Amino acid sequence: MVMSSQQQAQFRDVFRGHPAGVTLISATVDGRPVGLTASSVSSLSLDPLSVSFSFMKDTGSAGELLRADSVLIHFLTQDQADVAATFAAPTGGGAVASTNKTKTTKTTKTPTTQTTTKSEDPHTDATVSDRFDAAHGWTTSPTGEPLLPGCRAVMRARYISTMPAGHSTLVAAEVLDVLEQDPEAEPLLFMGHKFYGTKPLAPVLDS
Repeated sequence: MVMSSQQQAQFRDVFRGHPAGVTLISATVDGRPVGLTASSVSSLSLDPLSVSFSFMKDTGSAGELLRADSVLIHFLTQDQADVAATFAAPTGGGAVASTNKTKTTKTTKTPTTQTTTKSEDPHTDATVSDRFDAAHGWTTSPTGEPLLPGCRAVMRARYISTMPAGHSTLVAAEVLDVLEQDPEAEPLLFMGHKFYGTKPLAPVLDS
């Protein structure tokens, strides 16, 4: 079925207004670190423990990540909006999203980071020189993947299957380990071309 341009615009508008958690997927491929931001990560199964996500292209960093033996999935906090924006810059050949440089603010009532992008999902490439900046504390995990500290959680995963889906590649990955977890950390969200923090609307009621 071929969608009309109007239907495609409506489809984009729906997901542009649908908030999604922001992650950063990293790996070491051919001896070099590679990574991209992604807001498509979702839980898939408890047995085996698995997640799903999609890459909008199979070239550039996405193509390299598809060749990785294992990946780290970093669940970013609102304090890491600058890292998300850095990995969402349209540099490093084969970028799959277009994003301008951003400005970070401190309040959760307004976006933590403002950015203009042509994609509903902030996937894009990362180059070694200006992405894996030591100032952000990047280290190497015991299994060799680039590890960013201070995240809400970090999962190590390996691919179960990949499937082409239109202009994207859908990935199912088995979770091998949870390396870090801080459930009190404020997650980073992406909606309407902007990054946001979260704020509860009301206290959670005791059951």
